Amino acid sequence: MAGLKLMTQGGYVPRVAAHLLQDSEAQRAINTKLYAGDLRGWYKPSAVTPAFECIEFGETLYKMKTNAQDDRWVVWDSVVSAVLNPIVDDSEASSVYYTENSELKKTNSSLAGTTNGTPPADWLYGAVPIPAAALTATEVHVGGGTTEDRIYVYTFVQEFGGIEEESAPSAVSNVVTIHANDTVDLTGFEDATALAHQNVTKIRIYRSVSGSTPTFLFVDEIPASNAATPGYTYNDSKTATQLGEELQTIIRVPPGELSGIVAHPSGFLAGFHLREVLFSEIGFPQAWPIAYRYTVEADIVNIAVYGQSIVVLTKGYPVVFSGTDPGAMTPEKLTELEPCVSARSVASDANGVLYASPNGICLVGPAGTGLATGNIMLRDNFEKFNPPTIRGAVYNGKYFGFYQQATEYLANGGFILDRTMQSSPFSTTNVQARSAYTDPETAELYYLWDRTVYKWEGNRLNNFPFEWLSKKFIFSDPINLGAIEIDADFLSAEAAAQWEAYVQSIKDANQVLFDTGDPLEGDLNDKPLNHFVMGGSILQPIPQAMDDRFIQFTLIVDGNEVYNTVYTESGVYRLPSGYKGTIIEMKISGNVEFRYIKVAETMKELKTL
Repeated sequence: MAGLKLMTQGGYVPRVAAHLLQDSEAQRAINTKLYAGDLRGWYKPSAVTPAFECIEFGETLYKMKTNAQDDRWVVWDSVVSAVLNPIVDDSEASSVYYTENSELKKTNSSLAGTTNGTPPADWLYGAVPIPAAALTATEVHVGGGTTEDRIYVYTFVQEFGGIEEESAPSAVSNVVTIHANDTVDLTGFEDATALAHQNVTKIRIYRSVSGSTPTFLFVDEIPASNAATPGYTYNDSKTATQLGEELQTIIRVPPGELSGIVAHPSGFLAGFHLREVLFSEIGFPQAWPIAYRYTVEADIVNIAVYGQSIVVLTKGYPVVFSGTDPGAMTPEKLTELEPCVSARSVASDANGVLYASPNGICLVGPAGTGLATGNIMLRDNFEKFNPPTIRGAVYNGKYFGFYQQATEYLANGGFILDRTMQSSPFSTTNVQARSAYTDPETAELYYLWDRTVYKWEGNRLNNFPFEWLSKKFIFSDPINLGAIEIDADFLSAEAAAQWEAYVQSIKDANQVLFDTGDPLEGDLNDKPLNHFVMGGSILQPIPQAMDDRFIQFTLIVDGNEVYNTVYTESGVYRLPSGYKGTIIEMKISGNVEFRYIKVAETMKELKTL
């Protein structure tokens, strides 16, 4: 007696030879949503509505909000990292910092515009420029008396939405010695209104007070446009008691070049460039003090955050910075040599950071560094997915890696690593993506392909057809399998037929209205107000169609396909005779939930399985 019973179906395990797999493991698992041990396809994606076309060669996808609370899909043609502004701006629906072409930039709902599928219509530089020119201070002599030495500095104030951000101060002016009751003329202000993408609207003036270390106190704030006037002079006639607060921005310098950023939950940004890791001040994303900078051993590929930790992924060992104070972050070089080979592969959630190393998908988390795919594939297996092309995202506890030009059985597509499963957690998909994005508000996965943004599993009426190829079952003697029992959710096929009948009834009703020759839209004043939408119609909208439901079974014996058929009902069926073999493979395809399969040489033997 010979037979097989597969009550559960798992994922793809490329590191194990096809004949040594567990009975539930697969040689191939395409579009299989691994869930509860049965086979089912992922729901199909749906294009984001209302429809729009993205720029060609879009590489980065990000979702903002317009001030009308509509979605604003931002698409860049380069690799960009974007984070929410750590400062809350109640005047803007969205406020974002991002890095593009090694520059820190920022935009908001007012600047970004409302055209989906494009980069922001306008933006500002992320850091406020330091005034390049020092002031010239000149005494305006009034009388004698005690003398005082002064120096002056000034800062730029940038308006970004409802937020004012102040720069570090200019170089100090010349020393001016004044007498009691004297005033000081200040000239040489830089014209900040001419600076592109800055929106500097104000200038703040500070002057020194006596002491061993100069302390600068606020003198006045003037419109930046004043400095655009040729020969503009500000006269400081303030007494010591009229001065304001101390200058707070001395160390708040711009970051310089930045290749990527992330947001720390403590309210500051972390960035990198070459081998340098930089941190901003808490609550001041435009300010990156020199003292908050560190250098690591190898070139940095990307950074990510989980919990209170910043994970720095390099061309060598990963480094983790821990802490809540950007001025006191603690670096730790991890002991596992797992270089990052794709900046786009990096994705994270509360459980850690995942990325592509030469050896597989690596996880950096509370327990350190380890290969999340170590039990699934070896380095040789992983190389077939062309790791440098991988674009990663985490969705519902699963890591999605989309790749191109691979030597796997799907040359272009993606793989899915389900970290919630203990065994057989790996499958593939023929979906391709140039970029992937997980919405932090809805936890939905979106991806960009062929100038269109899609929502993963957005079509809840139709499933992807899955394909699952079993292990190679080897028998000692040649056999002929003559009977099969399958169980699948063919009730969903009946529901699909009912739905199609419903859709057809609407089409038929609309056709009747067409055939009357009567107008299809309400005539003006012919119906009550608000009966029709403007440009509306008496035709019923046609619902989305449902795909035909099916299960297809293919029997492969000694490498040859001997049987292929489609089933529409659960039950017991005969298989063809006329062959014998020792190596049995079964391929199951379809788009309804598949529960189990049994095959045996005879009907009688089938009942004993």
